Amino acid sequence: MKSIASEDTCSTRTAHITGLKSKALQVNLEETDQAVTIDPKYLPLVEVVETLPGLVQQTEGLLCELNHPFKNWTYIIQEMRNYALRNFSVYNEQPKGCQVIEIILNEWLNALRSSSDQSVHTMALDNIVYYVEKIVVDGRTHLKESMPVLSRVFEDLAKLPQEFFFLLSSGYYQVKRIGEAAAQLRRPVKMVCLRYQRISPRAST
Repeated sequence: MKSIASEDTCSTRTAHITGLKSKALQVNLEETDQAVTIDPKYLPLVEVVETLPGLVQQTEGLLCELNHPFKNWTYIIQEMRNYALRNFSVYNEQPKGCQVIEIILNEWLNALRSSSDQSVHTMALDNIVYYVEKIVVDGRTHLKESMPVLSRVFEDLAKLPQEFFFLLSSGYYQVKRIGEAAAQLRRPVKMVCLRYQRISPRAST
């Protein structure tokens, strides 16, 4: 099966209009419809599911939105979460699994840096915390390969502005759960957990 190529273009109108629950989002996508070029860095997302036609179609829609010049971060975060969790057992067993994990986590970090919407920040942070815990717990057979990626993510989290740690303190998922599950990551995890504990009375409960 031919995967979407780096020089290919796609239309956001045809990429993911089908199945959208939000009419407002569908209208917005139609109004901003344009051809977009797929950045090669995203190709592992579709390459790891290329033997599953249904997943290929869904993933190509996500790639179109990821490469749109006007990113809809709410949509991207939600769809990236769906991709990350539903397909975990598929890509985690493949050689490019770590690349996929890095792409997913990087996009959520990009949402924190690029969006001014606090609801986007909250969703992105919750997803990062939950996903890292899933990698550590459910992906333990390949944890050694994932550790460099996770370490970089925690280093990035530790550098975030203070206001993001206040959001973490009120988030659904608690950072300390990662610290408990991923003690082998040591310093990067501890840096984040220590900053979190300094500002959140909930962290020690």
